[in-house]
Amino acid sequence: MAVAKTKVRLVRGQSYTGKVEATRQKPVVEVDSKLAQELVQSGYFALVTPSPAQPPIGAQ
Repeated sequence: MAVAKTKVRLVRGQSYTGKVEATRQKPVVEVDSKLAQELVQSGYFALVTPSPAQPPIGAQ
């Protein structure tokens, strides 16, 4: 069974290096849901919500 992936976007600072790497040039990273929660709680990231035209990542 595939693990659901979630996209998060860097919203605070020029870059972030820790469990993931994100920069102003590449602010979006794709991670598992549990890590996404941790990153959002850090205050450096926000969830990327899919547009209605795009199904969620991993949905088929």
